[in-house]
Amino acid sequence: MKKIMSTLLCAGVLMSSCVSKQEGKESKSVQEQTVKPVILVGETLKYNYGEDVYLVSFRSKTKLHWKCLEGSEQGKEATETYKLQQIGTHRVFIAWVEADGLGVSQVLDLKTNKVYSYLKIDQELVALEGIITKPTTRQ
Repeated sequence: MKKIMSTLLCAGVLMSSCVSKQEGKESKSVQEQTVKPVILVGETLKYNYGEDVYLVSFRSKTKLHWKCLEGSEQGKEATETYKLQQIGTHRVFIAWVEADGLGVSQVLDLKTNKVYSYLKIDQELVALEGIITKPTTRQ
């Protein structure tokens, strides 16, 4: 009888240990799911790629306006329809296709203030990396 009671007691301890570990996993995944959303609407950011500098204003959840301040496209600007997906606490992935067919894909890391871009021009991909700042004056 003592042997059976010992076995049941051990089984109970093991089961409660497993339940505690499982509950810990569940609470962790709930915490991971409660990432504060990154809100870009109303923000204007300056992307500095070195020779090329762009001002990007997020006008709504689906519209942004960009303007080239310096570089090979200086003076060019357009309003685009974009898609946004949050990929971390401080990171978002955004993409759009311009009227001329140029595809833009970007990861914005708002913690390190970096922008990682890929431009699809015809059948070629061009990678760019830049620094994000908030402009001090309206440009």
